[in-house]
Amino acid sequence: MTGTGRRAALGALLGLAGLAATPARSATIVEVAEPIVAFNNTLVAIMKAGKVTPFLQRYNMLAPELERTFDLNTILQACVGPRWSALMADDQTTLETAFTAFTVATWVANFDEYNGQGFEVSPSLRAVGNDQIVEVVIQRKSGDSKKIDYVMRQEGSWRAVDVLLDGTISRVAVQRSDFRSLISGDNVSALIASLRRKVSDLSGGTMHT
Repeated sequence: MTGTGRRAALGALLGLAGLAATPARSATIVEVAEPIVAFNNTLVAIMKAGKVTPFLQRYNMLAPELERTFDLNTILQACVGPRWSALMADDQTTLETAFTAFTVATWVANFDEYNGQGFEVSPSLRAVGNDQIVEVVIQRKSGDSKKIDYVMRQEGSWRAVDVLLDGTISRVAVQRSDFRSLISGDNVSALIASLRRKVSDLSGGTMHT
């Protein structure tokens, strides 16, 4: 489907045809939420594939959409903090690879079973500085729900730079705290090793980065 077609389909999905531009630089819910809706659709696909489908196969299904949706480099730099600029280029590249694999593996492991879940995207945006918040509610067949907010930033295209679990818990803040104890000066070898172990654990030992 072309970009124009995706935007039209998204507008129909959200019932937002003719929606006036929201504040904050005329951003509309259709354009900002487009990558999130596509990402949600892929999450449903890997959930329906389920645990009977090899982890690596589900990983490969999700990875391209996740990397389109999230600005992983910006997220990683925010998690590492000021020490990032002191790292050697090779260490940055190795850490980026390990972090990407860890991020994809985490989503695959957490969305591994389909029980009629549905993703509801809020028809409005919430501005926080220059960023926009796309609110998503995951509705379960049991009636329970879980809220995930995506912090979207525009640098060319709109991409997520943080996830707020239950609308308040910053994934970046949690990871920054976790990473801090594994970084010694400009040495990130312990962090890289930790991320690689977690990928192996999340995949049931079937993936090694």
